[in-house]
Amino acid sequence: ILFLVHTLDGTVTCLEPLVKDLKAKIFGIQCTPEIQWDSIESLANIYVNKIKEAQPKGPYNLTGYSFGATVVIEMALQLEAEGEVVTLLLLDGSHCWLKPVFESIMSRKLEESDDTIGLLVFMKQYMDLDQAQVQADLEDCETRDEKLELVAEIMEEGHPDFDPEELKALARTFLKKL
Repeated sequence: ILFLVHTLDGTVTCLEPLVKDLKAKIFGIQCTPEIQWDSIESLANIYVNKIKEAQPKGPYNLTGYSFGATVVIEMALQLEAEGEVVTLLLLDGSHCWLKPVFESIMSRKLEESDDTIGLLVFMKQYMDLDQAQVQADLEDCETRDEKLELVAEIMEEGHPDFDPEELKALARTFLKKL
C-alpha cells in the first residue's frame, strides 16, 4: 500500500493525477474537521493509527506532498521507534510560492481576526482572483465566519460544483495549519 498524506489544504485531490496510473493500492489520508490535533506529532500519531488499520505491520510506504512531507517524516520517526521499516517519498513543489506568504504571516502573530492573507493563499490554490478586490472585501468582514462565508461564495461562483460547507471546512483547516 502507498499511503499519501495531504497538502496544507487537508486534501489529496492534487495528487490524483500523479497516482491514477499506478498499479499499487493507494490510501489517501485527508485532514477532516473532525480530526483534533495540536501539533505535527499529534497529527502524525493519528495518521499512524489510521494506516495501521489498513496495514497492521510494515514495511510502510509513505508519501507526503508539501505540508504532508513534514507529517510523513514524523510518521516515519514514530513507526521506526516501534521497530517498523519505512520508505519515504517526499514531494514539494510549492515552497517557492508559499515562502513569501509564510514569511509575511510569521513576521507577526496571526490572530483569529486577521485571516485575510491565509484565506487569499487558500483561494489562490483553486482559482484566479482579483487579489486586491478580494483582500479589500475580506478586510471589510468583521468575523472569521463572515470571511469564510465570503470565501465560499466567491469560490462557488467560479466552481458551482463546490459545496460551500466543504469549502468553509477546508479553509478552516488551512488556517489552522498556518
